[in-house]
Amino acid sequence: MTKESARFINILRDATERRDAEEKLVQAREQPRCRRNGGQSAKLTGGIAHDFNNLLMIIGGSAQIFGTPT
Repeated sequence: MTKESARFINILRDATERRDAEEKLVQAREQPRCRRNGGQSAKLTGGIAHDFNNLLMIIGGSAQIFGTPT
């Protein structure tokens, strides 16, 4: 192996390592954003379920008042 080819291999290796490090950085930045969105959708889903449960309680209470079996 000549000195020229050894330099080329080292440059190629350095570029590959840099690209891999940049990809890991992008993934690390994206990951918390996905987790935040997951938490927000869980909070929204919980709120919708709570509202739906409140509506069911109103319907059940009204059915008891009017004497129909629930």
